[in-house]
Amino acid sequence: MENTAAEAVQSILEGLREELDDHRTAINENTNELQANHEYIRSVEEKLDKLHARIEELFLLLGKKSDDRVDVQPLTKREQEVFQALYIVGEGVPFVSYRQLAKKLSASEALISGFITNLVEKGVPIVKKYDNGQAFVQLEAKFRQKQAKDVVIGLNSLLSHWIQAPQP
Repeated sequence: MENTAAEAVQSILEGLREELDDHRTAINENTNELQANHEYIRSVEEKLDKLHARIEELFLLLGKKSDDRVDVQPLTKREQEVFQALYIVGEGVPFVSYRQLAKKLSASEALISGFITNLVEKGVPIVKKYDNGQAFVQLEAKFRQKQAKDVVIGLNSLLSHWIQAPQP
């Protein structure tokens, strides 16, 4: 009688083991599928970033005028802050990363990306380049000079304050 009870327990344990093996196999298959989906999404995001950069370049090219007149729509307060950061941080370096701007403004890189897009849409001529999937931006050189000379955006006093403020 003990033999049959032990066999019954053994049979139950083997059934449980088979079920657990089936679950483990299903989990592994799901994990592989999730990894493949993640890689696909990353590749789509990279392609979208490249497409976005090309669209911005076209937008800038289409928006350029033959004369040096710049028509910039009014900026929101936060867009002004992003513009200021781009203007100041970009003073000493050729291109500024979204990460640098995000750090300067205590914001996320995604938020900075959105604000840069807004600035471009409002007529601020920004040059954008990608290096290893990371976006770098700068104000167009002529516009930077025009901003310094003619205060196109209307932020002269704030920019002067930032320029004269001691750097930490």
